[in-house]
Order: sequence, then structure tokens, then C-alpha cells
Amino acid sequence: LAVDKPLSLQVPPTREQAQDGYRREDEAGIPPTDPSRNYRDSAHKPEMLFALTPFEMMCGFRPIEVIRELLGGLRVAELDPLLGNLNCPDPEEAVRSALTAILTAEPWRQQSVTRAVVSSAQARGGQRPEYRLACDLARRYPSDRGIVASLFLNHLRIQPGESVVI
Repeated sequence: LAVDKPLSLQVPPTREQAQDGYRREDEAGIPPTDPSRNYRDSAHKPEMLFALTPFEMMCGFRPIEVIRELLGGLRVAELDPLLGNLNCPDPEEAVRSALTAILTAEPWRQQSVTRAVVSSAQARGGQRPEYRLACDLARRYPSDRGIVASLFLNHLRIQPGESVVI
């Protein structure tokens, strides 16, 4: 791919997730050609990014303490439920629960939270590069829930010849 602007949030499934998802959709009678189907086959989809030019990407989750700090630092009341989810004793479950809450919320709630996050990030943009990145994403994709998700993800910069396997 020749990427000149941020792409949408993409999460390739593990082998087990792909097999389970494909089986569930088959059992539900969803034809493989149905556009609403998530799993067209049972294969997982590992990806590799090889940089030909300097490249920025978001890959993998930040440590939970950093996610808490970023979300809490915005001082946005709409994020309080997500911050509550991040208090789960199991860090992996905490991140999964909090991120799932925003990604599966009703569209009006996603937009409300995203607007509040962007407004606060704009006011605090000079404080953290993560907030500046959220503002940049908002200029390109207003109201996209991926703006909030960006605060959960590591921001990587790789140079020509470097690669990342996902």
C-alpha cells in the first residue's frame, strides 16, 4: 500500500478467532459473499509492514498505566465509564473492556465521547504528543471513534528498511 494519510482502525484476527468466527457465521447461515460477514474464510490474517519511506503507525496497546494517564489527563466526564473499566485487576481484560465499550457504544454516544475528547485534546494539545495526534486524526476524520482508540495504541515511527509484523 502507498499510504499518504491515516487508514482506518484494523485488527487482524488470530488463527483461533478466525476459525471460531468463521464457524459461528457459517452456523448462523450467513453466506460467505454476504457483505455483513466478518469472516470470509477460517484463515487468520497476519500482516507485515515494510517501510520504503519513513512511516508512522499505531500498533499494539500502550501499558495500562499510560492509557489511564492519557484518558484521565483529558478530564472528560464522558470517559469516566472507560476509566472505570480500566480498573479491572486483569490489565488485558481491562483494556479489552474499555476499548470494547467505546467501539460498540451507540453511535450517538461514540460521537459525544469523541467530540468531548477532541475538544479537551485541542485545549491540551501542547501538553502531550498523543493529544496532538488525536487532534490531527480529528481534522482528517471528524467524529471517528478511532480518535479515542488512538489513545490506547502505541505510536510507532519506522524508517526505510524497517518492518513490523502484526
